[in-house]
Amino acid sequence: MTLKWRVIVTKLIVDTSVWIEYFADSARGKQVASLIDSPHAELFVPASVIAEVVKIHIDKKKDPVPVVEALQNLSSIVPLDVDLAFVAAKLYNFGRIKNSSFGMLDAFVIATAREVGGKVLTFDNSFRPFKETIIPV
Repeated sequence: MTLKWRVIVTKLIVDTSVWIEYFADSARGKQVASLIDSPHAELFVPASVIAEVVKIHIDKKKDPVPVVEALQNLSSIVPLDVDLAFVAAKLYNFGRIKNSSFGMLDAFVIATAREVGGKVLTFDNSFRPFKETIIPV
């Protein structure tokens, strides 16, 4: 199933949950592929997402290097720095009030969206309280 996107998103922060599905070429990955592959979308990946993707690949005994190289080719990697850490800490506290499964690495994703003025594409419902979130159905 291909989604028809009503809003053109120019800056998109792609969360771990989406990358895992996208690279697995799953039904959900195919659902968002048109947006990820769109020439109109400028993709950003927080360094924290790279860490999560690598961990998942290592857990599955898969080589993470090709996926990390693809992420570097498809998107701009946003490094973690002190300013981003302060924003993420505040967002983490808010996110935990709304959903106890919201994690610190999730907060870095939202902080990145705010820093670059973009939207977060995710399948993770713990992002739902944040206005920057796009969760495909």
